[in-house]
Amino acid sequence: MPADRLRFHSRAAELAGLDPEVSKEAEAALDRFESLHGRVVPAAVREWFALAQGADALRKFSNDDMVYDADRLGREEVYYWPEDNGDWPDDVDEQEERQLDPVGSLGLLPFLVENQGVWVMAVRLDGSEDPRLGARAPMSPELLAVAVPGYLDRTEQATAGPHWLREALEYATTRLHGAASALRPIGTMGRTTGYLVADYLLQQAGRSRGTVAVPETVWQALAEYHHPRDTQGLARSAERWGERRYAEELHRIAADRGDIHSGMQLGKLLLAAGRIEELRARADGGDRGANSELVNLLAREGDLAGLRGRSRIGDPVAARLLVSLLLQQGRVEEALSHLEAWAHAGDASAERYIRKIIDEQERFGELRTRADEGDVNAAWSSAELMVKYGRIEELRARADAGDRPAAHELANELARRGEIGELRARAATGESAAGQVLAHLLASQDRLEEALTVLRRLAEAGDESAACRLAELLAEHGGVEEALAILRGLTDSGYHAAWYRLANLLAEDGDLEGAVAIVLAQPHAGGALINVAPVSTALAAGGRLDDLRALADAGSMPAEQSLAHLLEERGDLDELRARADAGGHAAAGLYNALLRRSGRLDELRARAQAGDRIAESLLEQVVAEPRRAEPDHDSDQVTTFLPPWRPNIGPDRPPRR
Repeated sequence: MPADRLRFHSRAAELAGLDPEVSKEAEAALDRFESLHGRVVPAAVREWFALAQGADALRKFSNDDMVYDADRLGREEVYYWPEDNGDWPDDVDEQEERQLDPVGSLGLLPFLVENQGVWVMAVRLDGSEDPRLGARAPMSPELLAVAVPGYLDRTEQATAGPHWLREALEYATTRLHGAASALRPIGTMGRTTGYLVADYLLQQAGRSRGTVAVPETVWQALAEYHHPRDTQGLARSAERWGERRYAEELHRIAADRGDIHSGMQLGKLLLAAGRIEELRARADGGDRGANSELVNLLAREGDLAGLRGRSRIGDPVAARLLVSLLLQQGRVEEALSHLEAWAHAGDASAERYIRKIIDEQERFGELRTRADEGDVNAAWSSAELMVKYGRIEELRARADAGDRPAAHELANELARRGEIGELRARAATGESAAGQVLAHLLASQDRLEEALTVLRRLAEAGDESAACRLAELLAEHGGVEEALAILRGLTDSGYHAAWYRLANLLAEDGDLEGAVAIVLAQPHAGGALINVAPVSTALAAGGRLDDLRALADAGSMPAEQSLAHLLEERGDLDELRARADAGGHAAAGLYNALLRRSGRLDELRARAQAGDRIAESLLEQVVAEPRRAEPDHDSDQVTTFLPPWRPNIGPDRPPRR
């Protein structure tokens, strides 16, 4: 499928270099999810996870986070309360583990877990996340009168009777076979004020019309007659459909009502169109969203005079950005003077900012001393403060003296400032940080050969970190054999960051035996075994139970989870129970959930009495009313959630008690 055929993710696919080929297996897995749970996967989520490379692309651009494949979406999770911070629920013991079904209990579909299990990304499954146009309120007769003709050809329009709308509504609200109608009337006693589309139509027609262009009359009707709570969602949909005119009109309506987010989005549209004076006029007229875009533009352009002017008329955003720019230029006294004026006017946050700056200035000497004594954390903190306060010469001197954190921060600052000449010069001297930042910059500009040349020079000089980055860049652009050769050499030499990259690349290239051998040859990997999630995923996809057992027994949590799910799918409950009894958390979660679903409560109760906290939690849920997430109609599509359990996947998870 060409990338431009994707409705939601064409730009993302293009940026990721993704082949938008649809996987029949993934589509079948998504269909099974909907059949099993009785919930529709939002169209945008289905589009991405139906792609053959969808989940892999998310893994590639994540920070070793756990991304679910299509066949793993909707699985039950084991969660635990991580630390004694005084905020535990009353019914939760310290480090207590519980089973959670996010789909059934919360109406949420997790698709990514942060690499230490700190947070989860999910989408809502209540129908609010992916409406075709973003309208959720009932449609008024006036809206339908304007919108419907856009779906009729000229002949149908010409032959429609004078009472076509009334007749059409009578037909659409007639119950079919006494069960359901296409439209459901909404209103007060004896008076219909609007109509809602039947759920079955939304679910069945949503996919078939997902990529069909929306008629102009529909946008006209929505812009004029929509419900106020739908304005922002409709504006986002108009942007997604490329209807810039209506996106601007709808964001303007919401911004005029005081919606800051829409004001910011309108500001972005005005900036993209080069209508700076119109943006300035809205900012001067009190539109806080437009003002935010304007002052950020001034900051990006380094316009101190413009920021000063807006700060003088009482703009706190401009004041903060002005102070930040002054600090970056090393003009600390001027920044403090500006903050003092705000503090004298009663701004308590300005007083706190002043104290923070003074404290950080006083810390410089202490941090430098500790850094010189070998304290790596102090070296990083010192380098970051040098960037923040514009002490670039001092940062440069420390980088020249071999301070690696200083070199790293300096390289990024040079790239941010566009000082590519110095970045190249430093890379030419063999400075690893400068070379890797330069290579990243060149690769992002499609200057791949230049980027590879920079990294090769560093690697040939013995820079192992640059060699790893060279291997990654080669693999990303089809040079898998050379990448594998580089990573093998680094692994054989004992470089700590190479082995799991080698194992993952071997798995992605189809050499699962080689990948497993590399992982098992790392007896002291410890928590780093979480980095081989791609290996476990590939083994699970191939049904390689023995290899998964070997990795799970070696301490790989991703392998343990993949093995448990594979055992459950195959119906091997004896081994699943054995692994649960041996302390396998993923196995315990799945086995106990199976006992609950199948009504084997006596066995579940026995496990709880034997000290299985997950079983105990599930027993409580049997008698408790399941919690469901309240729909938030103003939310973005992707939800990051923590309540009330944190996923039990991190390598530093405390032991069960």
